[in-house]
Amino acid sequence: MSHERLVQVVVDGCIGVGVLVLINWWAHEVFTRRQWPGRSAFESLSLGQRVEWDTRILSTVHALVTGFGALYVVLTDSVLQEDRVTGWSRRSELLLLFSCCYFVHDLWTMIRNFDVFRTQPSSFVHHIVALLPFATGMYYGELFYYGHLGQLAELSTFFTNNHWFLTTLGRTQSSASIVLLNGIGMWLTFLVFRILTFPLVITRGVVHDIGDMQERTHGIAWIPMVVCTFAVFGLSVF
Repeated sequence: MSHERLVQVVVDGCIGVGVLVLINWWAHEVFTRRQWPGRSAFESLSLGQRVEWDTRILSTVHALVTGFGALYVVLTDSVLQEDRVTGWSRRSELLLLFSCCYFVHDLWTMIRNFDVFRTQPSSFVHHIVALLPFATGMYYGELFYYGHLGQLAELSTFFTNNHWFLTTLGRTQSSASIVLLNGIGMWLTFLVFRILTFPLVITRGVVHDIGDMQERTHGIAWIPMVVCTFAVFGLSVF
């Protein structure tokens, strides 16, 4: 990575983290100080549930931005379509950097609230194995296409978080139709973007492009993508 590009990535990363901090602060203020339909149920939540509430708000924002953004890039970016190994575009870089910012911010939040998240070691492992290939690809400017295929899995996260919000607020009975529609969306996106897309990444990356990766990437830059893809796939399914 050139010095100029490193500076640009650092600046963009700081902006990304700043945006996440502002969203987190705004959401916290809205749900704790404003009147809204679920306010009474929200006030009865434990401190740990409120901390997780804040993290899931950011998780939902990240899921929507990166999920739909990745879908758009994968379908429309001709540069990445023509060169899946070293193809690069500015919008692609920003989208992957946003995921890096989110994982770093969320990891820091979990560390600061370790008493809340110490029973969820898989969350720490997930963020680390997800961050590693994104950060490696960002540093070398390679394998962006595969990074976006991984981001597509976030489309199911939106519905997973909605289910948690409804369950936590005790709205599963009073909002049965919403729960049903959310369940259908969660099942479809999980099937398409996690069960089917991850094997596609593994197949195309390991079988089809592995030789190209070894020849055209920097040293062992392709290894985190291959290894962590298997790891994230396992965490996502099981």
